[in-house]
Amino acid sequence: MEPPSIPRRTSSKSKAATYSRLRIRYRKSKQNLRKISAASNVSNGSGLDSYPVLLKHLREALEYYQACRGKLEKEFSAGKISSDDLINGSRKINDKIDNKCKQIVRLERYRYRVEKAHLIEDAKNMQELLAETVTRYLYKDTTVQKKLNKTAQYQFRRALIHDNSAQHPEANDLVWCAISGGYGSAKEIRAAHIVPSAFSAEIIDYICGVGCGSRLYSSDNGLLLGNHLEEALDKGKIVIVPKDINEDPITTFVVRLVNQSSKNQPIYLFENGNGMRHILSDVDGRELTFLNDNRPKKRFLYFRYLLSMMHNKLNRPLQAGANIDEIRHNYPWPTMGRYLRKAFLLRFAQEVGDADEANVSEILEKLEASGDLEQENRSESIAVMFKVREVVKQGAVKQDEDEDEDEDEEDESVAWVTKDEDENNASFMEDFSQEVMDMDSSDEEEE
Repeated sequence: MEPPSIPRRTSSKSKAATYSRLRIRYRKSKQNLRKISAASNVSNGSGLDSYPVLLKHLREALEYYQACRGKLEKEFSAGKISSDDLINGSRKINDKIDNKCKQIVRLERYRYRVEKAHLIEDAKNMQELLAETVTRYLYKDTTVQKKLNKTAQYQFRRALIHDNSAQHPEANDLVWCAISGGYGSAKEIRAAHIVPSAFSAEIIDYICGVGCGSRLYSSDNGLLLGNHLEEALDKGKIVIVPKDINEDPITTFVVRLVNQSSKNQPIYLFENGNGMRHILSDVDGRELTFLNDNRPKKRFLYFRYLLSMMHNKLNRPLQAGANIDEIRHNYPWPTMGRYLRKAFLLRFAQEVGDADEANVSEILEKLEASGDLEQENRSESIAVMFKVREVVKQGAVKQDEDEDEDEDEEDESVAWVTKDEDENNASFMEDFSQEVMDMDSSDEEEE
C-alpha cells in the first residue's frame, strides 16, 4: 500500500502581489492622465498624439479589474465573503470591464477614422508608394512560383477544360492546346496560370481591380498549353498579345517571342494527339485557337505581358534582342489604362521603358478624357490600399471585367470622413478623456 501523498502547498502571495502591483499601476495611470488633461495636451491636432496614453490607461484598467475579480473569487473560496457578495461584486466588476471595453472600441474607431481621413487626403502619394513597393517586389522575382494547392489546381484544370470545351468529344485522354491548335495527350497538357497563383489576392486586387484576386484559380486566368509552352510563358520567353489592335472587342491573340536567346529551344506542338518536335521561334506570331467564345481576361493577359517584359529587361537585357523593342513600341494593347490601376500602370510603364513619366501621364490623360480609362471607385481603392499596406508590411506578397460598371457607386462599408466630422474630431479626444476620468472617479468612490 502506497503512503498517502501530501498535497503540494499553494501560495496566494503571487496573486496578491499581482493585484497590489496592478492596483498601484492603475492609480499612477489615472494620475498621469489627469496631468496630461490639465496641461491641455490631450486635445492636440487630431488627438492621435494622446491616443497611446489613453489606450494604455484603458488596458491597464482592464487588467486591474480582472485582478479584482480574481481577488473576489479567492476571498469567496477562503470563506471571507458570502455567495451573494461574490455575485454582487462580480456583477459590478463585470460592468466596469464592459465599460472599459466599449471605451477601447470607441477609441479604436476614432483612430481608424482619423487615419483613413489622412489616407484619403494623401491617396495619390499612398498609391504611388504602394505602386513602387509592389513593383520592387515584382522586380525581385517576376517568375515567382510556389507549391500549388493540389485540390485548387485540380478544380482549376477541370474548369478550364469544361469552360473552353477543350476535351476531345470522342477521346477523354485528349485535351486541346490553344497555341498548338490541336489535341494533345492529357498528360502533356497543363493548366497554366496567366497571373501566377503565387501572388496574394490583395496584391492582384490592387493591381488589376477589386475582385480579381479571388479569380486566380478561375478559368479566365488560365490557358491549356503543352508543358514546354507553359514553361516558356512562365519564364517570360513568350508573351500573348492582341493580333489586331483595332479589333473591338479583342478576341484574337497571337504569341510573340520575347527572348531571342531561347528561339532554338525544343518544344512540342500537338495535332491529333501526337506531339511534333519544333523550336520556340516557330510559335512567334502564331494565332491562338479556341473552341468556343470563352477567352482569358484581357487585364490578366496584359499584366502577364508587362510582367514578362520587365523580367526580360531585368535579367536578359542583351539577350532579348530587337524583339522586346518591337513588341513594346508597337503598342500591342490599345487601351493600357483600361486594364490596370493608374498609379501602378505609370510605375510599370516607366520600368518597362514604354515612355518617361511625362509621356505616360499624357497618354493616361488622353485615355481618361476619351473614356477609355476606367475611373477607380474611390471607396474600393481605399479599402484595397489598406489591405495591400498590411500585406506589404508583412513582406507577404504573395470585377470581373465589366466595362459598364457604375464608377460613381460608393461602398457603404467605408466610413468616409466629411468636413463636419473632421471638425468634430478636434474635440473628440478632449471629451473622451474627460469621460474616462469621470468614470475613474466614480470607480474610486465605489472602492
